[in-house]
Amino acid sequence: MQTSTITLLRVASLVTLLPIMFYAAVPFFKGALRGLRFGKPGMDVPVSLALTLAFTASAINTLTHADAVYFDSIAMFVGLLCVSRFLEMRARHSADDQGEAIAALLPASAVRISAEGQSQAIARDRVQQGDLLAVEPGDIIAADGVVTHGAAGLDERLITGESRSVSRKIGDKVLAGTRVLSGSLTLRVTQTGAQTFLGDITRLVERAQSDRGTLQNIADRLATPFVITVLCIALVTGVVWSLIDPSRIIPVVLSVLIVACPCALAVATPTTLAVTATTLAKRGVLLTQARILEVIKRHTVFVFDKTGTLTQGRPSIKAVDRIRAGFSRSDVLAIAAALEQDSPHSIAAAFEPFQDAATLADSPSTIRVGAGVSGIIDGKRYRIGHSAFVTALSATQCPDDGGIFLGDEHGIVARFEIVDALRADAIQTVRSLREQGHTVVISSGDGRAAVAAVAKQLDIESWHARHTPADKLQLVENLRADGQTVVMVGDGANDAPVLAQSDAAIAIGSGTALARASSDAIIVGESLAPLLEVIAFARRSATTVRLSLAWAASYNAMGVSLAALGWISPWMAAIGMTASSLLVVWNALRLGKTEKPESLQSTNELATPPADWPKVTP
Repeated sequence: MQTSTITLLRVASLVTLLPIMFYAAVPFFKGALRGLRFGKPGMDVPVSLALTLAFTASAINTLTHADAVYFDSIAMFVGLLCVSRFLEMRARHSADDQGEAIAALLPASAVRISAEGQSQAIARDRVQQGDLLAVEPGDIIAADGVVTHGAAGLDERLITGESRSVSRKIGDKVLAGTRVLSGSLTLRVTQTGAQTFLGDITRLVERAQSDRGTLQNIADRLATPFVITVLCIALVTGVVWSLIDPSRIIPVVLSVLIVACPCALAVATPTTLAVTATTLAKRGVLLTQARILEVIKRHTVFVFDKTGTLTQGRPSIKAVDRIRAGFSRSDVLAIAAALEQDSPHSIAAAFEPFQDAATLADSPSTIRVGAGVSGIIDGKRYRIGHSAFVTALSATQCPDDGGIFLGDEHGIVARFEIVDALRADAIQTVRSLREQGHTVVISSGDGRAAVAAVAKQLDIESWHARHTPADKLQLVENLRADGQTVVMVGDGANDAPVLAQSDAAIAIGSGTALARASSDAIIVGESLAPLLEVIAFARRSATTVRLSLAWAASYNAMGVSLAALGWISPWMAAIGMTASSLLVVWNALRLGKTEKPESLQSTNELATPPADWPKVTP
C-alpha cells in the first residue's frame, strides 16, 4: 500500500480505538489505580500497563510513520477481557438474582380487616404487627402471622423448599411469601418486613454474597506478589531485548504483560464459590459464610441438637400425669400454655392447642435458656421445664425421667410426656455421614430417656442429655482441643452460642432467627438430606478450585517463558490469556450442572408442583 493509504488506515484505527481505550477499558484503569492507592496491585495493573504501552507506542508510530502499531491487538485484548469478565460476573451475579427473587416473593398489597370488620386493601409497607389480614385462594401472604380463622392449603416451596402443599389451620404459623392454594384464612400479623422469616433469609443471602472465604483470601494475598513478579519479569525482559534487538522490545514486553495477566487466577475462586452457593440455594441450602465449604469437606465431628433438628420439631403431648390434688388436667394445660406462649423453644408448640383456654400471665414469662420458663399467674409463681429447674423453686427434689414438669413454690404440679417424631430422612442422613467417615454426636437439653430413644433409633453411640448451652459449648471446646473439626447442627436459641463457637455451623431454617444468624449455612426445608449435598459440593468446589489454580499457574509459567523468548506476539497472548480465563469460568460453571445424588432426588424438588396441587390462577 502507498504511504498515504497506510497513514489513513492507521489514523482511522486510532480514532476507532479511542472509545475502546477511554470507555470500555476505563474499569481496568480505575481498578489499577485503586490497587496502587491501597498498596495492593492486582491483575488490573499489568492490563493497564500493557494497554497504555501499546496505545502510546502505536499513537507515536502513527504520527512518526514508524513500522509497528498494535491497534488491532488492543481492541481484541479489551474485547476478550470484557467477554471473560461478563461470563464471570454472570456466574457470580446469579447469587444476587437469588436474593432478588426471594425479596420479590412478597405482594405489593394486603387486605386488612378493621376492628369493625371492614376489609381494606393497603400497601404492604403499611401492614403492622397485630393487624388482621384476610387472604383468599391465589393470594400471597404479606407478613408472618398466626391463623385466627379458617383453613387453607399453602405453597411454601419457595420459602422452605417443601415440594408438597401444606395445610394450615387455626393456631398454625404462616410465613410471608407463601401462596394460598385453596381455602381462605384470617391471620394476625406477628412479624413484618425485614423481621419476617423471609427477611431473615434475604439478609443472610446478602451476608453470604459479601463473605470471602479462606481460599479467596489466600488468592487475594497471592495476587499482589504475583503481579509484582510479572512486572519485574517484564522489566528484565525489556532490558535483555534492548541488548539483543531493540526493535522488538515493545512487542515482547507487551506479550509478557498480556500473557501473564492473572485473570484466570483472579476468577477461579470467586466464580467457583458463587456457582456453588447458587446451586445449593436452588437445592434448599443457603450458604451464609463461605468458610463452611473449607471446613466440612474434611473428616468432621457432627454435633446434632435433637429437638427440631433430628426430630420434626412438632412435639405433641402424649400424656399428663402426677397431677396434684386441686388441679385438673385442663388447669395444668392452661397454666403450661400461658407460660410457654412466648417461648421460642420448639417444645412450646406442644402447648399451642391449649392457648385459647390459657390464663393470662400477670407479667411476661421469664425464659431461662436450656432450663425452662417461669412466670406469675393469678398471683402464684410457676415454672415449667426440666425437673431440676422446676423443683429449685420449691427446694424439693424429683427424679429426672425425661419428662417436662410444671411446678410452683410447693412442689410438682404435673408432669407432661412430650413426643416428637424423627425427621423422615434422619436415619439415612446419619448413616451416610458415618459411611463417609464422619463422627456423629447428639447434644440435647432433653432428658436422658428421650435422648437415648432417639440415639438408639439412629444408632448413635455418643449422646449427651440435659445439656445446657454452656455444656454444649464445653463439649465443642473439648472436641476441638482433641484436634477434631466440629460442625454443629441446631435450630434453637439455646444452640446459638455453640453454633457461633464451632468450626462451622448449620441451622435448620424452621428454627429461631438467632440460630440462623449464628450459622454458616441454613437448611430451609424439612429434610436433613441437603446436609449431604453441602459436603459433596464442598469437596467438588475444592477440587474445582485446585484444578483451576493449577491450570492458571501452569499456563502463566509457560506463557511468560514463551513470551519472554519472543515466540508469542501480542495478539496471540491476548487470545491465550482469554482462553485461559474462559476455561476456568467453564470449569466453575460445571458445578451448577452437577446431578443431584439419586438418594436425594426426592428432596426439595422445587421445579414441578405435584399433581395433587389445586390449579389456582393468581
